Amino acid sequence: MCGLFHQFAVLGGQTAGYYSNIMQDDATAGITAADLRAQAAPGSDLAAASAQAVYILRKRGSRVDIQPIDLWIPHVLYNHLVLQDYLASRLPERLVACPEDKVRLAWQASPTAFDAGEIVPTPNNGPADNNGKRWPYSSTYETV
Repeated sequence: MCGLFHQFAVLGGQTAGYYSNIMQDDATAGITAADLRAQAAPGSDLAAASAQAVYILRKRGSRVDIQPIDLWIPHVLYNHLVLQDYLASRLPERLVACPEDKVRLAWQASPTAFDAGEIVPTPNNGPADNNGKRWPYSSTYETV
């Protein structure tokens, strides 16, 4: 992982030991990552990046309820997660939302209310399903 700063660096198609080292279980925090390791293993770098993003949400956002997300490109609005994990930041983080982005700031203020559909507007016009639970942790800014 050295030399890969501020970008998703988990690769698909690696050995079980590779994933066990990167996405470790943490019994004290209630984090298990076997499902994420299984998502990353078949070979797709995109699936591996998605697994890494969900792992960071579980670890830094205390969101052990978020399951693997398929067909997701986390590189667009979630690239900051890698840096925040490196800095051991708690999620969500107001720093990644523009002060004028009132909707995203409201989502960040209460991710569980967002999940319940209590904060409008929402990207999916209702309570968040597993895929939608990621939105309070998104950024206003895109990294190129």
